[in-house]
Amino acid sequence: MFSPATYCDDFHTNRVHCERTVVKGSSIDRVHRSQFRIATSSPAHSGDVIATYYDPATGCEFVVARPAEQPLLWLSYLDGARASYRKFGVECVLEYDRIRDGSSTSLFYVALQPDGQVMGGMRVQGPYQSADQAHAVEEWAAFDDDAEVRREISERIPAGVIEMKTGWVSDTASRRAELTAGLARLFVHSINLMGVRYAFGTVGTHAVKRWQTTGGVVSANVAPVAYPDSRYRTVLMWWDRETYADLAAVEQLPAIMDESSQLTGGARSDGSIPSRVDLLTAGRGAPALTFSPTQPFCFKTAVSTTEQCRLICIPTRGSRGDRASNLVAE
Repeated sequence: MFSPATYCDDFHTNRVHCERTVVKGSSIDRVHRSQFRIATSSPAHSGDVIATYYDPATGCEFVVARPAEQPLLWLSYLDGARASYRKFGVECVLEYDRIRDGSSTSLFYVALQPDGQVMGGMRVQGPYQSADQAHAVEEWAAFDDDAEVRREISERIPAGVIEMKTGWVSDTASRRAELTAGLARLFVHSINLMGVRYAFGTVGTHAVKRWQTTGGVVSANVAPVAYPDSRYRTVLMWWDRETYADLAAVEQLPAIMDESSQLTGGARSDGSIPSRVDLLTAGRGAPALTFSPTQPFCFKTAVSTTEQCRLICIPTRGSRGDRASNLVAE
């Protein structure tokens, strides 16, 4: 799913300009190493991550961030999504040009392998103030059948509603089934991180069982539609913070609990422990979650217009820093 021409596998090659950037809090510290040519610091590369957590079933580090604060990671996520959707002939669903600036995305997740490759992810829109903001309404409106979608979203808005979009998993992932299960858990994590009761997504009927494992329920009142084309039957699914634990598959619950603990267990700079991430203030004067900078976790990305390849490093919790040590240049 990733083009060899896009991602830099050999950081000692003379064919590309390589750069290593270490993300620490809200600043960028560039580390001068002999094998990396360091460019001038740019505000576009700086920023916080909201959280990280490790999934032992996949061997991946999941990073939660905002597009504006991790622009290179955001573009790597979108590039992977575009390649995935293109493979199935549904690239139009991504609406790449429409979402590329990140303004419609509240936060996004990426799953990173230990070698730094982005193996999958998902993004969040909302919380919504009106059903008109939901992309799902557009999907059903194309069939003149959006009234029930609007009603279901509107009646839940007072309790908080988010929409999950653009989920994908690389077909090169070594544990693809486990990674897909990890993406299903993102619905639950997003409800908790965003402080809302409901999450929803539009899902092809072939994938319904996968998303039901974390408590997703197919709407009984919204009729399936042939979106994005006649090969698919797409349904509306809902996750409810008050019922997902009762509906989720037993095998998903331990991972949900462990990852939730990692997500909410980080200490703020004042020593307090948040019950959830404050997405309205973090990164805007108030401290975001604090991570140990002892060992960064890294991902690879490229800027095709300038033939540049960058190894971007994000601090992880010190107890897991040994997994990144092989990527840290000495």
